[in-house]
Amino acid sequence: DIVVNNKKICGILIENKVRGIKITHSVLGIGLNINQTKFKIFNRLATSFKLESNSDFDINKVRDVLVEKLRNRFSNSSQKNREDYLNKLYLKGIVAAFKVDGLIQNGIIKSVTTEGYLVVKLENETRIFKMREIIYLS
Repeated sequence: DIVVNNKKICGILIENKVRGIKITHSVLGIGLNINQTKFKIFNRLATSFKLESNSDFDINKVRDVLVEKLRNRFSNSSQKNREDYLNKLYLKGIVAAFKVDGLIQNGIIKSVTTEGYLVVKLENETRIFKMREIIYLS
């Protein structure tokens, strides 16, 4: 997710096709809230370009800028992209409340592994979490 002012403005969905233990292909989708002003209630509040700027946006222009930014990003090395990602990681280095194994405890996000697992320093230990094994309590 991409978050602006503690509200979700963008989400990324990756769907993998698996044969046996091998991923045969992946489809990546990007959902970007541009001119939307009303949202269903989810665990995380949502926002849009329009709500954040009080302006309407031309969706085609936003698409064209996004595609160009993605082209530029793909031209970077994996290491450069990883460094940029970790430098902008939401809540990195900040004490926050999480629900882990049914218990609420404070933790600090330290990193994300190359496999995509979240590394969090909890009150008594540092642990690595797969998706849905830890919940951020806003």
